[in-house]
Amino acid sequence: MHFSLKQIALFDAIVRMGSLSRAAEEVALSQSAASMALKELEDSLGTKLFHRQGRKLILNENGRRLQPKAHSIILLAAEITQPETKELEGMLRIAASTTVGNYVLPECSAAFLSRHPKVRLVISTATINETVERVEA
Repeated sequence: MHFSLKQIALFDAIVRMGSLSRAAEEVALSQSAASMALKELEDSLGTKLFHRQGRKLILNENGRRLQPKAHSIILLAAEITQPETKELEGMLRIAASTTVGNYVLPECSAAFLSRHPKVRLVISTATINETVERVEA
């Protein structure tokens, strides 16, 4: 039994969206590629997951049993791919020109500090030439 995460994501999307074409769009496949991926998933599992009535797909008993497991797989995959966020802490020194320091950094630094309260921010402003010299030193 071999199936891909993309096939499981497609199956989950079909169940949620109620349509192969909308599910294909959600998982970034053409409708024909999605149709083929669904067929390959069913072949791999050795069972049909939907009753087909014309172009309409209706989840059958096998599909209903698979759906919660497929959804769990998608949630776990999303969790794995999310980078673990470590809380930032320590000191951050920023050297900026007077204009940037007075007009841009106050708003940016306030937003940054609200998300990272353990960071101590030290901003020094000077002319552009002085700022470049400080950074190069």
